[in-house]
Amino acid sequence: PSGSGKSVLASALAPWLDAVVVRSDLVRKELFGLAPLERAPEAAKAELYGPAAGERTYAEVLRRGLAAVAGGRAALLDATYLLERARRPVLEAAARAGVPCVIVDIEVAPEVARARLRARAARGDDASDADVAVYEEQTRTAEPLRGAELLRRLAHGAQDDPALLLVRLCEAVERLSPAPAAGFRSPCHKDRDPNGGTG
Repeated sequence: PSGSGKSVLASALAPWLDAVVVRSDLVRKELFGLAPLERAPEAAKAELYGPAAGERTYAEVLRRGLAAVAGGRAALLDATYLLERARRPVLEAAARAGVPCVIVDIEVAPEVARARLRARAARGDDASDADVAVYEEQTRTAEPLRGAELLRRLAHGAQDDPALLLVRLCEAVERLSPAPAAGFRSPCHKDRDPNGGTG
């Protein structure tokens, strides 16, 4: 959910995975002609955060993620994905592209998420417009992972070390990788160096 640290975690992992981060907050603002830190007028919020805008945003996040994969990069899709209908297209697209898809399920204590959201709102330095009310609605309506989704799930505590997740993420990517004939090259190969060298 909002306030769990998705964007911070994605930014920490991206250099190690040579990954493109596609953040839904930024994509949504761009699609509606807003600057990253610009707040939508109250009259436009219903449209900006309504179902149609959500579908458009998530479709564009997926499109950009697939473009990164087609270009030989890993993609980190930084979005809540709290509903099964939002997750399904990603899993299906990954299967069609012949690349593994891992769901990082960030577990955050409600009081931590609420405190982060209040602090972020006070600073005014983040693209996300989510506040505590949004968080409460998200946790009320979220649909739990089930079936095949659970095989791709990696639980991560919101205050855990990202390095631990990196190791587990790479293990999951290797486990879920298709046959070499599919042309997939894991972003977790052992000589990866976030600074561009080998090591």
